[in-house]
Amino acid sequence: MKECAAEAKIVNQNKNAFIFLCNYVTESECLQRQLVATIQQNAIWPMNIKIGDDIYLFNFSTGLIHGPFLAVSSADCHEPTAWGGKFPIQVRICKSPRTRQAYKQGANTPQILRKRRISRDLGEAAREVFSWLQECGRQLD
Repeated sequence: MKECAAEAKIVNQNKNAFIFLCNYVTESECLQRQLVATIQQNAIWPMNIKIGDDIYLFNFSTGLIHGPFLAVSSADCHEPTAWGGKFPIQVRICKSPRTRQAYKQGANTPQILRKRRISRDLGEAAREVFSWLQECGRQLD
């Protein structure tokens, strides 16, 4: 993934952070396309994303989290054929100098990243990951 060439131009004084979920199948497409997405039923919360917000990608299959990326678009259906059309609510992202990844075996990684999740537990997993990110100042080691 390329680093954001326009990062210096992206200024968002009221920056927020958002977590998108992926699995071992969808993660590579997210990173390759520089695009994160969710299903139509989740369309409301991504509409709050603004250019310059921090975006994290949490692989619930492997426990790997990437971020923060910078949002370089608002939510829309940017690439209708991505993921076979299953995830139409999409946000374009780019890597920044702060982008890191944390793996479930890392010393400072919370317990939430160390166990596999089934789909009905994903909301709770995302909340725990988000709390951890707030505690560590949104910076991954």
